[in-house]
Amino acid sequence: MLDQSPKDEKYPSGARHASALLTQKDGRRVIVTQAGDPRGNNPAEDTPLPLTPKQLTVVATSQVWDPHTRALPEPAADIPTSPPVSKMAAQQISSLIMRLLPRGLEAERSRGSQDFGHVIVDDGHGKSLVAATVQQWPHHESSLDEVFKKADILPDGTRMISRKGPAARGGKGTVRWEVDTLSKNGVRVVVSAVNARAYQLPANRANPALSLEQLRRIAIDPAWQTVDGS
Repeated sequence: MLDQSPKDEKYPSGARHASALLTQKDGRRVIVTQAGDPRGNNPAEDTPLPLTPKQLTVVATSQVWDPHTRALPEPAADIPTSPPVSKMAAQQISSLIMRLLPRGLEAERSRGSQDFGHVIVDDGHGKSLVAATVQQWPHHESSLDEVFKKADILPDGTRMISRKGPAARGGKGTVRWEVDTLSKNGVRVVVSAVNARAYQLPANRANPALSLEQLRRIAIDPAWQTVDGS
């Protein structure tokens, strides 16, 4: 799995953090990461990363790691051996969010990582970050049973659960409203909104710009089931 995202989410177009994750059949993993602005001098500046995603993949999948991973203890039985795979690229996700937003909102597209996209919306009462994660999980993945233990079951078999609470990595006074869905074919869509224009920034409004019901409508839209969001 390849991932690329802002190193500091206060600067979504600034220095980036990239990683390549290799999960072997027995559950052992190799993770290779690189970051722009390694000394933290200017996180707002988008400096080119030294390795391309392809080169990062070559490092992570090199056989040079084999003797070291074989020397590791056996993975615990509850470590999932079939991680999710990316369903859409960041640009596709943010484009689809833009298309599914309720009318009357001003929106500006932003960046994200491979299976994570976000936009900034404004309903006239302050800017609010709206984000979505889209992943393809293996059928009947047991590790998700606990996550969706108390979920509502929709007529088509999709499981859906809503959450409200403090925003993880959020600034002072931020809250995050979230709708998490898992369809019968393993496509998981998580749509969320916070009452700030970015994570790690203080709240600039009382609540997120979208209600839970509006987030639900976005999360269960059939467009997420296509690979390209079209």
